[in-house]
Amino acid sequence: MCRGVQHPIRGLFLRSYLAQVSRDKLPDLGSEYEGDADTVVDAVDFVLQNFTEMNKLWVRMHYQGPGQIREKREKERSELRDLVGKNLHVLGQIEGVDLEMYKGTVLPRVLEQVVNCKDELAQYYLMDCIIQVFPDEYHLQTLETLLGAFPQLQVGNIPLLISIFLHVVCISLSIGLCFCSKLVNVLHA
Repeated sequence: MCRGVQHPIRGLFLRSYLAQVSRDKLPDLGSEYEGDADTVVDAVDFVLQNFTEMNKLWVRMHYQGPGQIREKREKERSELRDLVGKNLHVLGQIEGVDLEMYKGTVLPRVLEQVVNCKDELAQYYLMDCIIQVFPDEYHLQTLETLLGAFPQLQVGNIPLLISIFLHVVCISLSIGLCFCSKLVNVLHA
């Protein structure tokens, strides 16, 4: 049913509703819905698929309508961004998403959407969500992957790159200097 709704705003709200009602029914570690057929991987795939479709609808809003109402449309898009970001918050709350699943499944698929959307507002907001939602230790362990996506982002997102870089450096300094050397090696590569 969700795929049948092609209007971006209606589709976003329908998919947001789907995410909201299914949030507590996702198979997670220790939940009543985890079983032989349903696993944490299924929950992650479901949320990632919903995130992908919502991001496409959200980005499509940028190109709809006449150019004269661009400012109004961008304001509307900015107000609706939290609907898309909710999916990343749900992913961050799934207890079964450990470092290995984050490194192997979640981060690559989310970064693929962020890079491929080629939308400055979406890239800025989603990269910020990634940094805010997932634990700092995950970012330190996936630093190369995370920083590898930066050159593929839109040029207007350079302030984001600097703020994320500073965030990661501050984390590194608070955890230990060994991570700083890893960060420097990644940046020089």
